[in-house]
Amino acid sequence: MIYNLENKIKNFAEATGLCGRVEMTHGTLYVTLLQNDRFDYFHEIIKNFYVDNINPDGAVNMYALPGDEFCFDFVPKDAEKDPMDVESVLDMEIEAEMGR
Repeated sequence: MIYNLENKIKNFAEATGLCGRVEMTHGTLYVTLLQNDRFDYFHEIIKNFYVDNINPDGAVNMYALPGDEFCFDFVPKDAEKDPMDVESVLDMEIEAEMGR
């Protein structure tokens, strides 16, 4: 059953047309976005899909990873975290690259 839910989420993410690479591992969705500046929009639509179609009492936490990858954890509503300041993380990565 969990595999079916993971496939629903992965298939939806691919169908958005916003992602380059999509991978689901142990309940966490990993994506590279075709346009990194659309992370907030993708977070909102994946959260709406999850709440509307899988778990009405759920939430989605978003994290920026090194490079151009983001991950999304599907959690109970009471475990929802404020979206992190992804732009600051991206800015730090750019600064680190420029300093090398």
